[in-house]
Amino acid sequence: MKKLLCLAFAAVISLSGCSLLNYETGTAITDNQLQTMQVNKTNKTDILATFGTPSRIMTSGKDQLLCYDHQIIKSFGKNVNESVTFVINSKEVLTKIIKGNGQSSNPLVDAANKQ
Repeated sequence: MKKLLCLAFAAVISLSGCSLLNYETGTAITDNQLQTMQVNKTNKTDILATFGTPSRIMTSGKDQLLCYDHQIIKSFGKNVNESVTFVINSKEVLTKIIKGNGQSSNPLVDAANKQ
């Protein structure tokens, strides 16, 4: 019985692509979701309602930057470390979307992502 249980567990792990062993944090934002955000039309309230609380909020001059980081640390394969930043002007309207590498607070993850 124990052998059958171990075999079943191994099958589930292999069929899931080992996603059970992945660690995920932050907010994943897809390209389809980004396309719904329109520069000079979408406002801050819409962004917060769609994506929730940002990972970080910063200011640059009169602009506010809403940063959404997303990170997946995988047991096997390349890690995911991405960020989407929405630039909001003083009228609380979206002026720019910046998509790029995310910011990690873990130097070991940063070192693994450079390989």
